[in-house]
This record gives sequence, structure tokens and C-alpha cells, in this order.
Amino acid sequence: MLTLLCAVMTMAEPLLRPQLFGLQVGERIGELRFSANQEYLIVSTCDGLLSLWDVPSKRKLKEIVIHRRLSPLAHRFALMPDARHVAVVCEYDADCSVRLLSVPEGAEVAQLRGHSRPIGRVAVSPDGKLLATASARPDGGPDEPGGHELFIWNLEMRTIVQKLKTYQESRAADLVFSPDGRYFAYTVLKTTDLPFPGSRVTVLDTKTWTPIKTIGPLGNVPYQLTFGPKSDALYIVHSEELLRWKTAPNGEGPVECLFSDARGGIHLQFSPDGALAVFGDLHKITFARARDMRVLYVLEESEEFAEQVTFTLSANGKRLAFSERDSLISWGTLKIADLEPVYKLLDE
Repeated sequence: MLTLLCAVMTMAEPLLRPQLFGLQVGERIGELRFSANQEYLIVSTCDGLLSLWDVPSKRKLKEIVIHRRLSPLAHRFALMPDARHVAVVCEYDADCSVRLLSVPEGAEVAQLRGHSRPIGRVAVSPDGKLLATASARPDGGPDEPGGHELFIWNLEMRTIVQKLKTYQESRAADLVFSPDGRYFAYTVLKTTDLPFPGSRVTVLDTKTWTPIKTIGPLGNVPYQLTFGPKSDALYIVHSEELLRWKTAPNGEGPVECLFSDARGGIHLQFSPDGALAVFGDLHKITFARARDMRVLYVLEESEEFAEQVTFTLSANGKRLAFSERDSLISWGTLKIADLEPVYKLLDE
């Protein structure tokens, strides 16, 4: 097991100085994505909107109405590799369709229909040719049996090309393609595992869509699945652990626990060059050198906003956008930071 090493830093001035965007009260953020040119941010919020924010001016450019009601969770979206389209799903949408929208115009290009249950997860392949979607709940609601649907779509033909077999009486948790497009991984919560529900991670070969690796049961549902930038490893953020499986076409190899610590957080992302690993948990963002997980810097915001929600790196890895919210008044913030000072620590 590797140890997450800490570097103690003392400095008179903070290393990063995040800039605040002007969100309004009640705009709780779900997901964030930078455009390819890093000029604007795409943001989903729990009030049913998909918003575009201009990065230089930190002003809202456009609002796209996805649905017209408040919901506990924001809708999810996948930004296409061309950065000109997004696929949007909402698990509270009885329409059970995937909406393809152009950005920044916000025009609806198409709807993909085929699910019989509301959709809660979406992921796009790195070449933009395939889309993966998974229903959010079994038939009848979150506590009733029925299994869930996991579909692979051909975006050019706009048809379902694979209906993947999953466990009955299960719920989708996360979906991800590897950067080279060779692998597809998903995780589900199997509600019939007793005495506690268990989760399993399945890795498939995208040429044959056959499973090559099953990991689990793991207990609680993993917060997130992510592949390394070179597709050489699958990382599983699970409770307070970070697990890693080094990818192999035959599915061989053990699953390692890199560390078991709250710093594993609820979100993990690597810089495109694979040098930097970024972890986000409930109240801080940790930057580590990816090769040995040595902590370089910890960004801790004031106690006024004590619940960090999500973050995203720009395409070149040099900018970080993140959101926080106060769990008592649901006041959301959106901030952006230049990461050049953190990169200078990599060689120290």
C-alpha cells in the first residue's frame, strides 16, 4: 500500500487566489466543464438550468432550460470532444430521453429515446462516436426491484448498439470510457446483497463489449471511477479509499489500495499530462504529484462554505474551476484558480 505523503508548507501569502463568480442564492451546482478553448464554463444547477459562464469576465452568457422545477440533484451532462455539443440527462425527467444540445447556442439538435426509466448517468467516448447512458432507478422507484438499463449509443446513427447486461435489483452509480477508448467501466449498487448492499465495478473491452474484469463486492457505492491519462490504470474512489487496477486486456492483476484516508475525498481528476492528481473532499482540494501521491498543496476555503461539491480541470490542466455550497442555506459559489504556482512545485 502506498502512503499519501504530506509536504508541510508555510508561506506568508496563499499559493492560489481563486476568483469568485457571481452565482445567485439557491443555485446549487451539479457538474462543471470547461470549453475546449477555456473561454467559458458549462454549469448544471438544481434549478433545472444549464448555464454558460464567460471565464475572462466571470459573467453569465446564457441559460438553457432543461426542466422547470427544483430537484434534489442537478441534471448530468457529457461534453462532446468537439466541445460544441453536450448530452444532457435528468433522473427526475419522466420523458426518459437524452437531449443533445449545441453550445454555446443551446439549440436542441436531437433527442435519443429508448430508455423506459429516468436516466441518471451519461458518458461519451473519447472519439465522440459512442454515448453510454444508465437509468437512475429500478422500476417503481429507488427502493423497488427491477434492475437498471445500461445502453451504448451510436451518436452518428442515433441508435442503441449495445444493451449491456447488469445485475437485477441494482442501481447505476458511475460510467467512464478510458482515454484511448479501449475500455469502458461502470459500477452498480446490487441491492440484494445482504446484510448490506454491495457494489461491483465491471470493465469491458469496447471492441467486443465483453467483461474482462469484475471488482467487488465493495460495500458502499464508489463515488467515482476514472482512468489514468494513459489508460494504464482504473482508479476507484470508494468511501475513504483510493483503489487502483492496472489495466490488462485479459483482466489479470490485483486491485491495490493506494491509501485509506479521508483525503481520498469524493472526486479525483488527473491533469492531461498525468503529472498532477487532484482530490476533492467535503471541505478542501488537495493537489498531489501523481507518480507517488505526494501532497504538494492543499486549498482550504473558509469555514463559511464548508461543503465542497465538485471541480473540473481545463483541457490543458492549467486552470481549476470548483464549487462550494453551505449545506444550511444552499448558497452556491463558483470559483476559478490559475494552477501555474502548483505546477512549479512538481519539480521541487
